[in-house]
Amino acid sequence: KLTSGELSEGDLDSNTIFDNNRDSEVGIHIYHIEKFNFSGKIHEFSLDYLSNIINSLKNNNPSLSVIGFSALCVTTDGIKLFYNKLNFRERDFINTEHIIRKNGNIEVIDSDSQLDIINKMNDGYEYVTRCKMLVSLPGEISIVWSYFK
Repeated sequence: KLTSGELSEGDLDSNTIFDNNRDSEVGIHIYHIEKFNFSGKIHEFSLDYLSNIINSLKNNNPSLSVIGFSALCVTTDGIKLFYNKLNFRERDFINTEHIIRKNGNIEVIDSDSQLDIINKMNDGYEYVTRCKMLVSLPGEISIVWSYFK
């Protein structure tokens, strides 16, 4: 539901978050690891730790499988990491939130109208990026899957 746009990150609750006693599948949603810089390798450290967590969960739930990864990317660094490096892609849900900046202040506008964006730029805003819900599924080419066999 998160990757389809039916739920937002803020809507997640005990009914929608994975429960190892109840669920045999888990989708992993990744939050803002692009903000950390460990010589450009934080994603590898994060994936290694996530793999260890999944393996630990499998001790109590052997049928557990990872059915996908997602990341709501709101920065150019996030998009660069998940789209370019990890090969995640947008799916049916196309996020209509755009990041714009004026006088050092960042704003988010939610619009699917090019005219709205042009009007903001004409008002002196700089266009930064469009937010993207990026996803990788089993069987797709991405280094994330080498951590979850």
